[in-house]
Amino acid sequence: MRVSGSAPTVTPAVVGSYAAYASRPAAGTAGRVFVPSDGLTTFVDSGSAWRPIINGSVVGTQPPAAASFTLVQSTGLTNVATLTDQTGALKLAWSGEGDAGSSEPIRYAYKAAPADGAGGYRVTAHFRPVLPTNIAGTFNLLVGLGFRQGSDASIELMEVCFTPTAASLMRRRFTSSGTGIAPTFTFSALAQGDADFPFLKDFWLRVEHTVSGGRSFYISTDGLNFKKFTDATSAGNDFITPTQVFFSCSQYAANGGNLDLGGMVMDSYAEEAF
Repeated sequence: MRVSGSAPTVTPAVVGSYAAYASRPAAGTAGRVFVPSDGLTTFVDSGSAWRPIINGSVVGTQPPAAASFTLVQSTGLTNVATLTDQTGALKLAWSGEGDAGSSEPIRYAYKAAPADGAGGYRVTAHFRPVLPTNIAGTFNLLVGLGFRQGSDASIELMEVCFTPTAASLMRRRFTSSGTGIAPTFTFSALAQGDADFPFLKDFWLRVEHTVSGGRSFYISTDGLNFKKFTDATSAGNDFITPTQVFFSCSQYAANGGNLDLGGMVMDSYAEEAF
């Protein structure tokens, strides 16, 4: 059978591309996917921006460039951290820890806190720990998200702490001099068999600030369902009036040796007023 008339118009399906990250085209075609040949994160085009796909979910946006943050080094240590852009993500890494075996000095990168909505603001980020290249004996690797008081650099943060066999959550507070204050930390173990945390190879952290001065800390394994870790106590609320937010990495080797190249990668970041 022959059908006369003009041929039907066929709209091609939205397709993706696979190439080096530097070759990623400008966003503008909703649904298009880009897979970098030199990176870990796949992106989907929202029509106006490239958004990271993390474990099948599209939560948050690509992190700001490293130049948007100010990197703070711990004092008294011989090794320094580096903050670099890495195929659509940010990598905070360091070459070792000069006071190994005695403490967990914090290296962190901060930026201005987002504006409050009627209720406050929240910041959510996704992290992938980067284990040191020379793991030996017992070590701790801590990745965190927190608040900073710009006037004197006092900070408060929540961290996920990794050891060779377990993970735990910690909330810590430090004065501008880097001295921990009581309560220095709140601790909660995360059993690897816990239904909420079946395997903590990567995770989302969230910090929330209310206009009344309250601060809350959350963790998630899927970016959609968050479990509250702790609220700052009334005394904690008096500790700082945050004007900045930051992400951090700490590490030390309990056997006294330095850990090379450990750190973290942040590949999704979102600020939201509520």
